[in-house]
This record gives sequence, structure tokens and C-alpha cells, in this order.
Amino acid sequence: MWKRLFGNKDRIAPVDAGPAFEPRNDLEAALMRAARDPAARPAFNRQLLDAELYVATPEAPATPSERTVGTGETLRLLNVADPQGNPVPAIFTDETRLADIFGAGTGYARLPASALFEMFAQSGAWLNPGLAYGVLWTADDLAHLLGKPARRTITKDTNIVLGTPKERPEALIRSIAATIADAPAVQEAWIALAHWPEGGASWYLDIRSTADPDAIAALLHETLQSGPHEGMPVDLVVHAPDAGPGHGIRLKPEEFH
Repeated sequence: MWKRLFGNKDRIAPVDAGPAFEPRNDLEAALMRAARDPAARPAFNRQLLDAELYVATPEAPATPSERTVGTGETLRLLNVADPQGNPVPAIFTDETRLADIFGAGTGYARLPASALFEMFAQSGAWLNPGLAYGVLWTADDLAHLLGKPARRTITKDTNIVLGTPKERPEALIRSIAATIADAPAVQEAWIALAHWPEGGASWYLDIRSTADPDAIAALLHETLQSGPHEGMPVDLVVHAPDAGPGHGIRLKPEEFH
């Protein structure tokens, strides 16, 4: 049996056939819709970020209890192997799903999804591993889900080809323009089509600002989170206001055509 996993890109991973997956809560119903219909995935991602999810722990408490994890406290969790054999944290949509994989009596913790994704920002994570419906996220996928730009390391010899797209990404342009139009932190902005040396393509959002890049990413959180746009991610670059003109379509001040 093969199952389709979705994230920033679809991923395929083999799993053993198991019992039929019947949704046990609203999040699981949304997960099933999202797996079947790509148009339902942005709504699922928004619902996911407001949800609480479950992670397995090596030891179970003698009696069920609720407590707040203290600042700086280390939380030991159980991992699973991804399709390449790399260990990734396992996350579940329901505590019974966790028991289906790790066995009854396994210890667990329930945490806000956004907090878990921040914790696993460097490793990625697997939602419902071994079950009929799940999502395998890379570190870049989680950054995208949280509305953060995926960070690239660019060397001096990296040759990024930038140009004006033949077909304007109108929905993306409207979303960005509406966000930055009255934002004093953004002095100028352009969007271009970027072709990377490894063969990938992306939208290249070039901002002129004195603000911290993370603050600009937070400002554009909704736009970055709602992609991919026209099948491609958005790369955000923030330069100082005196860095010179950018490439592509000018978004601020608005370019009329």
C-alpha cells in the first residue's frame, strides 16, 4: 500500500496496510479532505496551527495528569524513521492514534501545534506516521507552515537568474501589496521569478527596509503561509534601502501597467 503525504510538495512513502481510517475529531476530518483535495490544504493548515497535538514520551506517569512544561525543561520524545531512514519526531492528531503505533500505555504529552513546530524547526516532523493519513514535513516545510522564510546559504559563486515573469502572479501580488502598502517598515519592494543553480524556481520577493528580516517575515506571515503560489514557494530577501533597484515587478511604490 502506498499513501500520499502532502506538505510544500507531495511526498510518497510506503506504509503497511492497516484498518480503515475513520476521523476521530474535526482536525482528522480536515486532514482527510486536505489529502484528497489540494484546494482544502490551506484551510487544514490554519486549523492545524490552532490545534493541540500529541507526542509520545519514553516513560508514562503513574497516573494521568496535566502540567505546564517549564522554561528550559527537556522533553524526551519518541521518534520514527522517515522513508530515508532518518529519525524524525512523531506527532499525532489524537492520543489513541499514538497508542495505535507505540502501544497502549505509552506516555504522551499534548502541546499546541505551533509550539511543537517551533521545537522541530531544525528536524522536520511526521504527523500520524504509519497511519493511512498523515503529513511528512521537512524543516523548510515547517518554516513555510509557520510563515517563516526558508533560509538559504548563498555563496559568492551562486548565480541566481532573476527576471520578470511572463505570467504575473496576480493573487500573490495583491496579497503582498495589500500587506505592505501602509507598512512604514517597507520602503520599496519588487517580485521576480528566480531560477536557482540546482534547477528549482521560486518567487523572489525583494524588500528594502531597515527592519530586522524576521520582522518583515512576520509582517508577511499570512502570504508566506498560504502558498505555494502558482506551484512555487516565495523566497524573501531584505536589503537596506540604499541597496539599489530590484528586479522584476515593482510592488512598492506600486508599478502601474
